[in-house]
Amino acid sequence: MTVDCDRARSLLPAYLDGEVELPPALELEEHVASCARCSGLRDETIALGKRVRSAAPYHRAPTALRDSIRQEIAAASPNQRHRWRRLAWPTAAAACLAFLLFGYFLGQHGRLGSDQPVLAAELVAAHVRSLQADHLVDVASSDHHTVAPWFTGRIDFAPVVVDQADIGFPLEGGRVDYLHGRNVAALVYRHDKHRINVFVWPAESGPRDIEPSASKQQGFTLVNWRAAGMDYAAASDASPQTLATLVKALRDQGR
Repeated sequence: MTVDCDRARSLLPAYLDGEVELPPALELEEHVASCARCSGLRDETIALGKRVRSAAPYHRAPTALRDSIRQEIAAASPNQRHRWRRLAWPTAAAACLAFLLFGYFLGQHGRLGSDQPVLAAELVAAHVRSLQADHLVDVASSDHHTVAPWFTGRIDFAPVVVDQADIGFPLEGGRVDYLHGRNVAALVYRHDKHRINVFVWPAESGPRDIEPSASKQQGFTLVNWRAAGMDYAAASDASPQTLATLVKALRDQGR
């Protein structure tokens, strides 16, 4: 199967963990080497992993868990054991811990909370990457009848798409992005010279709705909220007051 940008984004996390078989891995490497957009995503993902490993606390696995893993490895087929041995234990442990932390934060907050430094860094990285890697939109249109259907078949949910030009936030289009191990919808709005990424994905658990929470991360404004079973995160260099206007309009439309 030929690797395009959508498939590359879905394969990269597993590839960086050494979990992609040789033929598709070679096709992925060939695509990334020739695609600035996907090579930028690879670099951002590697950088995020390094930040997680440097910031996350280390906890030694209980003896019972280590013994259970060793037993499973001993009972595995030769090919499976070979793949286990290829993984560097410190890297694998850090990656597992990162996923546990992500799961914990989602379970506690039900969203990608901007008050969590690692999660906020991922949101900011996705926003900056869209501005620098010529990947702001995959479908360029202010017409929700064009943008909303474009997501069909590319993600497993249907985001609410509304142009907000009447209040000074015209819709520029949308794209599929990658956050927290899954594809998410990214809706792009413009306000004066500012670009605003609004990330949308299905809520996992927790309260039905969550009021907007704003923070500043690396000079960018982040606003997180939940409405109608969807989690939202808006990211921009615009002021918190500016984002608050857009967020209110999006919440009113989603009710």
